[in-house]
Amino acid sequence: MTTIPRVQFSNTGATLPETATVYDAALVLIDEALGGNINIDTKGTPQDQFATVIADAVTYADEMLAFLPSTIDPAQAKGIYQDNIGRITVGFQRKPAKATEVVLTFLGIAGTVVPPGTVIADVNKNQFETTINATIDVSGTVDVLAICRKTGRIGAPPYTVTILTSAIPGVDRVYNQNYGVIGYPEESQREFELRRQASVAKNGRGTLASIIGAVYDIQGVYDVYAAENYENYIVTIGQTLQFLTPHSIFVAALGGTDLEVATAIRNKKSDGAGMNGNTVVSVPGQSGYSSEPPINITFCRPTPVSIFFRVEIINRDGLPSQLVQIVQNAIIQASQGLDGRDRLRIGGTVVGSRFFEPIEATGQKIQVSTCRVGFDNLVYHNEIRIGVNQHPVVEHANIAIVLI
Repeated sequence: MTTIPRVQFSNTGATLPETATVYDAALVLIDEALGGNINIDTKGTPQDQFATVIADAVTYADEMLAFLPSTIDPAQAKGIYQDNIGRITVGFQRKPAKATEVVLTFLGIAGTVVPPGTVIADVNKNQFETTINATIDVSGTVDVLAICRKTGRIGAPPYTVTILTSAIPGVDRVYNQNYGVIGYPEESQREFELRRQASVAKNGRGTLASIIGAVYDIQGVYDVYAAENYENYIVTIGQTLQFLTPHSIFVAALGGTDLEVATAIRNKKSDGAGMNGNTVVSVPGQSGYSSEPPINITFCRPTPVSIFFRVEIINRDGLPSQLVQIVQNAIIQASQGLDGRDRLRIGGTVVGSRFFEPIEATGQKIQVSTCRVGFDNLVYHNEIRIGVNQHPVVEHANIAIVLI
C-alpha cells in the first residue's frame, strides 16, 4: 500500500518531503481506496481537489513538526519560545522598549503652572509629554522631565525639543539644554541571545566577560563595552583615543542607574584594578561592616554621536512616492538591529554597505547605488569607527537621499 512521505530526521536536522511528492502519493492512495483506474491526470476533478487538500494539510503538519526543534535551540528560538529558554536562568527576561527622556526648561512668568501631560514637539515632530505638575519660580524658569510618546532610539540633541503644541498662558518658550537620555526598542531575538551568552560569564569574577555579563544583565542597560590595560603605562584605545591608566579597566555602559552599574562593576572587577571614565559613584563596601568605607567606582557614560548617511538611489520608473521616508525608516530600523542583524554599538564600526540589504528588502523596487556614512553632512566615508566612549544615534534628519 502506498504511504504518504514522512519527515526525515537526521544529525543535520529535518528533511521535509516536497508538497508535489505528497500530492502524488495522496492521489495514488485515493486511487487505491476507490478500487483503481480513476483519472489521476486531469486537474479540477474531485480526486484532484481531495489530494490537494491532503497535501496542504500534511505539508503544514510537517512544517510545524520541523519547527518544534528550533523552539528549544537558543540560537534559533524566537518570541515566547526564546523567553522560555531565558527563564532557565532565574530572572533573565527580555528587556522591554523604553522611550527617550529629556529635561525641558520652561521660561515665563513666575507662578505660571505647567501641567502634567503638556506636549512639546521636536524639529522632527516627535512629541514629548511632561510628567509632573511644575511651577515657574522667581527666576522665570522651571525644569521638567518629559518622556517621548514613542519608544525607541529617538534622539533629542540640545535645543531641538522647543515647539509648544498648544499655548500655555504665562509660558514664553521652552527648550532642552542638554541631550536627552535616548530610549531603545524591545530587545530583539539576536540581542536577547547575545546577552544570554554574555550572562554565562556573570557568575565569574575578575574578567572582562564577567563584568560585561553583570552590567548587561541590568534591566535598563542597552549597551556595554569593556577593555583592559595590562601594561604599566598609559595606553589609548578606539577612535577617540580614550586613555587607560596602567593596570586598569574601562567600562562604558548605556542605560541603567549609576548605582546599579557601579555595583555590578564592584562585584566583578579584580581587587586593586584601576578604573577609567567620566562617572564616579560611591558604592558601599562588600564586607558588611559599618566601619568599612565606601568604594569609588569609575566608569564611562558614553556621549551620543550623530551618524549621517548619504544614500544614492538609481532613478528609474516605479519608485514609490514615499521614497525618502521608506529609506530613512529602513536605515533607522537596521541601525537598531530590527532587521535581525547586528545593531550599531559603542565602539563599533558603521559600514555603509551594511544598509543595502534592508533598504532593498522593502520591496519597493529601490536599487541602491552607494551608501556612505559620516559624522557630519560634509564628509562621507565607506565606513567609520565609533569611539569606545560614544554611542551612535541615527535620526531621520541626518539621512540624505539622492537620485542618480
